[in-house]
Amino acid sequence: MSNSIFAGISDAKARTDANYERPGNYIELIRRVKADRSRKGEDFVAIEKTVLAVLDDDEGRGHRVGDEVTHMLMAKHDSFLGNIKAMISAVFNVPADQVSESDAVEICADSQPMSGAVVECTNRNQVTRRGTDFTIINYKRSLTVAEIRQRLEPAVLARYFPGDVLDRMEAAEQED
Repeated sequence: MSNSIFAGISDAKARTDANYERPGNYIELIRRVKADRSRKGEDFVAIEKTVLAVLDDDEGRGHRVGDEVTHMLMAKHDSFLGNIKAMISAVFNVPADQVSESDAVEICADSQPMSGAVVECTNRNQVTRRGTDFTIINYKRSLTVAEIRQRLEPAVLARYFPGDVLDRMEAAEQED
């Protein structure tokens, strides 16, 4: 056994911070969707996003452009499946009744079909029965490339969509 202060590091789980979403209205870039299990053994889906534009910052209490945020959905809650269904429906612009279990599995797969989607989310505060605050995230829709170009600041476009990224996204949009 090693006497190094780093002995056992291969078995340690890397620390990650989560900046959970706060109330407000935002345009966000979905970076990754993952299904996992918490330290307490509870299943969850985490949607990791970056705030690209702030439409309403909840009177200064919301996020700022560039904030990396996480929308955490815990499977133990009754609203879990309905929230996943509503998100998939809004992001892919399909009727909710057409969203299947395989669609939900696919969004968390290595192919990451939601990665790169730019979405508008309206978040509001809900006080629970226990008296604690909880943010409800409503995915309104995905933005088209034309809307992305129109609604985002030039500096944001340059940072998050460098080079010909938007042109390639637009070509893919036209293929659909």
